[in-house]
Amino acid sequence: MRNGRKHMGPIEYNKRLSFGTISTTTNPNTGGPVRAFVPKFTVWGQIRRRTMANNYSVIANGLTDTQDVVIRHNKAVNDSLLMVMDNERYEIKNVSPDETQGFNKQDILTVQKVKKTGK
Repeated sequence: MRNGRKHMGPIEYNKRLSFGTISTTTNPNTGGPVRAFVPKFTVWGQIRRRTMANNYSVIANGLTDTQDVVIRHNKAVNDSLLMVMDNERYEIKNVSPDETQGFNKQDILTVQKVKKTGK
């Protein structure tokens, strides 16, 4: 554990995460415009279990209904992107980058599932 972070080995990254934006594309069936998630890059990550202290902090900051995801340090990840995990879309609420020295750096992302409209 370094700086309060438990470092994980590559085998523990068991979720495929796509990062991208919503863009207008052409529907191949109708030729009309449709807004859709367009991935920019994909990485491996893992859902991180929170301690009770983490839960209290998250609730105090108004980030209920969120979860933490750990990825290898990636400067391209920011809160303007969306993330797709297990065919569900998530907003990135917070990025906690690992700014320590070394090659095994990990970032913690706090994400919230996007609520689908019309259901």
